[in-house]
Amino acid sequence: MKSSKINKNLKRNNCLARLWSRGWPWLVLVLPLILFFWQSIRLGRVLVPADLLASKFPWKPYFPSDFQIHNFFASDIIDSQYPARAVARHIIKSGQLPLWDPYTSGGKPLGTMPIYPLTLPLNILLWLVPLDIGFTWSTAIRLFISSITMFAFLRELRLDKMSAVLGGIIFAFNGFIIVWLNATAGTTLSLTPLVFWAGERAIKKASGGNLCLLALSVGLVVSGAFLAIVLYVLYVLSAYLAFRAIQLARQQNDKGRILRKLILAGIAIALGLALMAPQLWSFGDHLSLTSYDDARSSSQRGLVSEPLYNAIRYLIPDYYGKPATHDWFDSYPERTGYVGILPLILAGLSLFLARRKGITWFFAGVGFMAIGTVYGLPVNQLMGRLPGLMMAPSTRLKSIFALSVAVLAALGLNALRESPPKNRWRVLAAALIMIACMAGVIVLVENHWLSTASSHVFDRTLIKLLQKDALAHHQFDNLLLWSLWVLSSLLLLLLWARRLLPPRLLRIGALVLVCADLVGWGMTYNYPVPRSQVFPQTPGITFLQNRPGFFRMTGTDGTFYPNMPSVYRLQDIGGHDPLSPDRHRAYLQAIDPQAKFGPGTILRLRAETADFSSPLLDLWNLKYLVFSPHAPTAELGLDAQGFSIAYQGPDLTVYENKESLPRCYVVHQATVIPDSNALLTALAQAETAPRDTVFLEEPPPEPFYPSQAKEQSAAEIIDYTANRVRVRAVAAAPGFLVLSDTYYPGWRASVDGRQTNIYRANYLFRGLYLEAGEHLIEFTFRPRAYIWGSVVRLAALLTVGLMAAWRPLRRARKKTRHG
Repeated sequence: MKSSKINKNLKRNNCLARLWSRGWPWLVLVLPLILFFWQSIRLGRVLVPADLLASKFPWKPYFPSDFQIHNFFASDIIDSQYPARAVARHIIKSGQLPLWDPYTSGGKPLGTMPIYPLTLPLNILLWLVPLDIGFTWSTAIRLFISSITMFAFLRELRLDKMSAVLGGIIFAFNGFIIVWLNATAGTTLSLTPLVFWAGERAIKKASGGNLCLLALSVGLVVSGAFLAIVLYVLYVLSAYLAFRAIQLARQQNDKGRILRKLILAGIAIALGLALMAPQLWSFGDHLSLTSYDDARSSSQRGLVSEPLYNAIRYLIPDYYGKPATHDWFDSYPERTGYVGILPLILAGLSLFLARRKGITWFFAGVGFMAIGTVYGLPVNQLMGRLPGLMMAPSTRLKSIFALSVAVLAALGLNALRESPPKNRWRVLAAALIMIACMAGVIVLVENHWLSTASSHVFDRTLIKLLQKDALAHHQFDNLLLWSLWVLSSLLLLLLWARRLLPPRLLRIGALVLVCADLVGWGMTYNYPVPRSQVFPQTPGITFLQNRPGFFRMTGTDGTFYPNMPSVYRLQDIGGHDPLSPDRHRAYLQAIDPQAKFGPGTILRLRAETADFSSPLLDLWNLKYLVFSPHAPTAELGLDAQGFSIAYQGPDLTVYENKESLPRCYVVHQATVIPDSNALLTALAQAETAPRDTVFLEEPPPEPFYPSQAKEQSAAEIIDYTANRVRVRAVAAAPGFLVLSDTYYPGWRASVDGRQTNIYRANYLFRGLYLEAGEHLIEFTFRPRAYIWGSVVRLAALLTVGLMAAWRPLRRARKKTRHG
């Protein structure tokens, strides 16, 4: 009896020990996430930078006058990523696919474009729970996936669990991911360890399951939507698989078998890309409609390098100030590549110890190529020749540097565990040399690069620290913090070298130190806000939402920033889009030459330069101009240009355009001008009333002439959704129906059930020919690229499914035969 109890207890203890052995890495990887999201958990806040609304109308009056915005650099989230998801959520809830956004830029593609990561599986949270909560939860889950998949990859390389956990934490909280946390760049990078884990498994054993995993992981990374980083990752992954294939061929002396594995892995990668074919194919078609401006698309874009003085931010990320204290210099997120101090030391030690020489030197080479391209070393020219990289921003190669450092740091910690006692002092000496190099970088930056290569004059920290006012100097805290991480790292290694710290405690200390460094810094950059601050309702917004009929509005200057009206389902002519079609940009700049803002991705009207009397606004169905309540609108003379005040409150001043044309109407006169630029000029200066004629670039199927009965012609929208518009029209004589929504390939039209051609009307809009009589017209968005891409996706899914099921089916067949 007693022995049976003892056996039960032993079995229970063994079971618990196995569970702990398998589960403790998961627990350790979750703890930094709990710390990072602690304020969101404890206070019920959300990780959406909605405090930025405090600087813009109509929300500004409802924030305290002394309110401080935490981080100005998170603006892409609040005026691009969040609105896109809000529109997609609304469209999905209405029972449609979110293919077209009718609220921004007069209408633009949405779900067909990979730049909006709507196909990312984690987005299911955004549709099931409130959007702001889903935004926070999906971020937390994505960071956990990032750390656990890096852990899995490092374990696949046979590193010990503690070292693999360290690599997972370093990667999940590296500076690049943190500063682009909810942007597509951070989203894409956080998913990349999955493809290396799957690739390593596939090159070792090219089973159907492993190849299926590789294909799905590639598709998942592409769904992250930042195509430049996808391109970087695919280059590195391809090089890694080729490198591992060569290694395994030498070890196993079976080149033919390894070559087959490599080919199968390449097929799996191609299948992964095919899974995203609808978006990638549509993206290729969209590129023919747009072009970058000179600042974004020069043929040497991939060769542009960062100034060398920025290298100090790999050691002291806030050396040039930080968003939270509003004292930064230059673009903080673009210049940030911080990966922690101890990770850099461990990465260097991995090269010194080089226990796994092949893997170590591969990732060291990748890291060097990445950072060399960023800072204009000779390797920059080589990288620039790779297909696709010429059009990608070289500064984003920091993402690959962060990946390399995470792997190398884990290799370094693992090598310390395996290092014989006689090497310990040499390891400490190597660490001291690396720390001296770090200090040398700081000194060089302050005493050479800043004085010769920078146009900005900085206070030199080390010089100031020698003076009496050192404690008051704004860089003292940064240098003190750097010294703390350096000395803590050195102390850990010193105790280990003197055998006062067992290897296990060394690794635990390294985990604690890295978490304190990276997680603590990341928490200061990303700050959760109360849910009440996330796009609150104001009286001016309610006024616009309650206006009858179909109309467009736009804000001027910083009022109702582009894309933000779409959260409230208000249709805007402005937009924030990295790939805005050239015609949309040209049309808006014909109204306001200064409409292009920043690098050309933001298009909006400026009160002091826009021509509010332009007929182009009337043609665009623009009914409401929105100003801040304090804007000097009286000086603009809007009353004389057909506008009148419709609303004036503490949040907005709204002018109504009395000359605005309806969303759709019928005309009986056409002017054909084949040259698009000449047509736009003629349209902007047209003497003929815009309501009476349509400007076309190709002749109509039959000539038609002004009708005496034009007053009897009418058009009415009877159904208007994202992907479909239905119109009932009466044409007293042959004429043209004009719908002032964006003309875009993929829109199809039918008149009384018969397919008909859509013409480009008035430079930017849709039009179609009508015969005399009453008609039912239907516009439907069904882009061929998306449809055929979906066929490719379905074929890829079937192939992946067969790959996964092939071996189980063979086993089942064998059992059936033997049975």
